[in-house]
Amino acid sequence: MSENTLALIDTVLPVNREDVRVAVTIHRRLGPQGVTARDAIHAAVLGNNSISAIVSADVHFDLFDNISRIDPEDFRR
Repeated sequence: MSENTLALIDTVLPVNREDVRVAVTIHRRLGPQGVTARDAIHAAVLGNNSISAIVSADVHFDLFDNISRIDPEDFRR
């Protein structure tokens, strides 16, 4: 799956200090609802790069007001 994903994308964004700072804030707020530290990092990188959508089967991304989750299953239909 990772190789297929890399074939679809042009840019892999780094995780920087500000992303980690934002992720900590996100995790404090949404961790009790099941958002993992990894989810928080992804959300922080998205937000800090003005990206508003993510392709993910992880329903925890539905908890974010600023992120639209695209279910990979939608591509099979």
